[in-house]
Amino acid sequence: MHIITRGQSIFINDGLINVWIPGIWNLCTNHTLDLERLSDILHSRNRLIRTLRLSDMLESFFDLFANRRSNDRYLGADLHALFKEVMNLDIREMSRHMSSDGLSRSLSCISALSALAELTQSRPLAQILVEAFSRNRDSILTHELSRNLPFWALAIESLRGLVHSCDISRCIRYLQPRCDDICQYCRDLGASDPRIDAVLNILYQMNAGMMDWQRGRGLQNNLHPTAFLTAPEFASPAQDWCYGCMPSTQAMGGWRRNLIGVLDNLDVRRRSSPDCRRPDWL
Repeated sequence: MHIITRGQSIFINDGLINVWIPGIWNLCTNHTLDLERLSDILHSRNRLIRTLRLSDMLESFFDLFANRRSNDRYLGADLHALFKEVMNLDIREMSRHMSSDGLSRSLSCISALSALAELTQSRPLAQILVEAFSRNRDSILTHELSRNLPFWALAIESLRGLVHSCDISRCIRYLQPRCDDICQYCRDLGASDPRIDAVLNILYQMNAGMMDWQRGRGLQNNLHPTAFLTAPEFASPAQDWCYGCMPSTQAMGGWRRNLIGVLDNLDVRRRSSPDCRRPDWL
C-alpha cells in the first residue's frame, strides 16, 4: 500500500481498489476534520469498509503522523474521534473475520495505535485503547491464539504512564485465565524488553494472591509489597518516608491486610525514625 497526496485528498491503493478519502488531508494541514463527513464515509460506503482493510487505513494514518513528535496539536480532539471511530469499527468486526491467524488484524491495529500514542505521548488516544481492550476482553480470551496474547499485553503495557497505572494493571489481569500461555510465549520473546518483566510481575503476583498496583514495584525493585503506597499517585513527593521503616508484611495475604499492617504500625515507626513522616492522605 502507498499513499499519494493530491490537493485536498489522499489516494490509497491497497492492491484491490483505489479509494479517494476527501477531508483527511485537511486534517494534516488545517488540524480540522469534518466528522460528519468521515462518519458518512466509514458507515455508508460499504464498498470501502469491505475492501479497504481498516488496519491498512490505520497504517496510513500512522505514517502521516509518526514524524510529528514535537507537536501534539496534530493529535487533537478531532483526530482522537477519528481513531475512536475506526477502532470501534474494527473491534465490531473482530470475531467476524476469524482466520488461522486469530485476531491478528485487530492486534495490528492495537499495536500501531499503541506505538503512536507512546510516540506522541497522547493520553486521550491511550485511554481509547484501554477502553477498547476492556470492552472486548472476552473476545480476546476466547478467540485469540496463544502466541499472540503476549503482544496484546505488551501493547497495553506500553501505555503505562499515559493513563492511570491501575487501569493498565487491570487490563493485564483480564488475561489471567490464560496466564500459562502468556508466560510461556513471553519467555520465548526474551528478557530484553522491560515491558515483559512488568507483565509477568502482574500475572505472578495474582497467582501469589497479591495485587500489582504500580508496575510490580514491590517485586521488581526488591521492596516490600506495600511500597506502592509511596507512589506519586498516593503520596506527595514532598513527603519523604523511607522503605526501611515499612513493616514486614510478607506473611500477610492480600493488599488490604498489608495496608492495615502499615496503618497499625506507622505511628510507632514514625516516632522511632525521624526520617519517616506520615503522609497527609493518612
